[in-house]
Amino acid sequence: MKRVAPLVCLTVGLFFADPGFLHAGDQERKKRPNIVIIWVDALRADHLSCYGYGRKTSPFIDTLADQGALFENCISASSWTKTSGISFFTSQWVSIHGIETPVQRFGEESITFTEILQKNGYATAAFVQSPFFHPELGFKQGFDYYSYPIMEYDSLSEFRKIIHFPAKAIFPWVEAHVGEPFFIWVHLFYPHGTYTPPEPYNRRFVDDHYAVSGRQVPVGEDQLYAYKVIPGYQNLDGRTDIDYYVSQYDGEILFTDSKVKKIVDKLSDLGILDDTLIMISADHGENLGENEYYFVHTLLYDPVIRVPLIIRYPPAIPGGSRIPYQVRSVDLAPTIFDILGIPLPDAMVGKSLMPFIRQEEKTDRTALSRGHSLKGGFAVDTDTEGARVTSIRVRIKHHMWKLIYHLDRVEASADELYDLTQDPQESTNVIKKSRGTFRFLEKLLLSMIRKEKAAASPKEEKFSPETKALLRSLGYAQ
Repeated sequence: MKRVAPLVCLTVGLFFADPGFLHAGDQERKKRPNIVIIWVDALRADHLSCYGYGRKTSPFIDTLADQGALFENCISASSWTKTSGISFFTSQWVSIHGIETPVQRFGEESITFTEILQKNGYATAAFVQSPFFHPELGFKQGFDYYSYPIMEYDSLSEFRKIIHFPAKAIFPWVEAHVGEPFFIWVHLFYPHGTYTPPEPYNRRFVDDHYAVSGRQVPVGEDQLYAYKVIPGYQNLDGRTDIDYYVSQYDGEILFTDSKVKKIVDKLSDLGILDDTLIMISADHGENLGENEYYFVHTLLYDPVIRVPLIIRYPPAIPGGSRIPYQVRSVDLAPTIFDILGIPLPDAMVGKSLMPFIRQEEKTDRTALSRGHSLKGGFAVDTDTEGARVTSIRVRIKHHMWKLIYHLDRVEASADELYDLTQDPQESTNVIKKSRGTFRFLEKLLLSMIRKEKAAASPKEEKFSPETKALLRSLGYAQ
């Protein structure tokens, strides 16, 4: 690959549309690219072969990376699905949109980039596979069509079955909208625990020459607690060999790769592949034993917040580009608007990534991420002491620094500071011997968080007993 050198309220109509486009004829509408975003749940970047992983987990995604741009260091705005999704759709930090727990509803007063695309003449559709994207929680806004198959089933076993099939409505919907600009968002759940890839993917990496750690870790009694134990919701028949769990996680990625191929092949069959902007990314990654946390993603270590980002669009993005600089998940929507020529709303904190593609920008962008509890369990209440944890990742001269900071200060002694340039594994907390750097990052972090207040007090929704049971099975509730 070629290496490129190293919810606030909007006034409706103010930023919604490019007026010239709204009044343009059919020919101008057809010039705008289709947009396909494939968002994979719990997919850590360094377990894709195009990111240097030894196992061939992503042969087709690797091909897309060769044909477009791969961003080596994309940082998610959150360590879990719902808040990450809202930050992605609004291009806002969690501290701005204010959604921090599973029971809060995404308010209609907040404008998403989907709504802006819709007002600019795009047909819009979503195909999702997570209970956090239930239509009643606000994610449906801006979508003409919203496929949420989970609501059609009433048992956990049925949910486990349907996630191993592609959303049946994707292909018919795309076929029906060829000839007009469309946007589809596809959320693929597969790599998320419990790791249960179907045949033959469940055997593909078992006992291969990468399964050599020999680590044995007991299964914990608690569903969510993940420090030095395997959390209960990830239990695979009582097995304690970590290499097996990782082989199943990687099998899920290979299975996901096959689904991505089906979607892209359909675009090719319809003759619209090169007229389509394709983005592949993730809501968050997954801890697989780093820092002795197993199969959990509520923490803020790099295996969780560093996500893949691959963009393919031949008319604007040359193939084989590889960008080493730090970017953020909040930058995705502004990138789309830049390519389309749509003005960027003031409420969006992200910036277009096109300057990296054009080699006009060669700096690391400061990144914030919001996590949850210290112990690796999931905090379902914003009032839980010590639950609100934020990280800032910023370059100071020749070193990339990362501060993991407890906003409530109940667990202030648990703050962590890492020099990622010297310690990419985050194994040595240097907060005691680098007090000057800590104070600088603390001040910068708090200034970024306090710069803007949350748009409104998010409403809380009552989940049905079935949905609560589903959330428990996925490790999101007790």
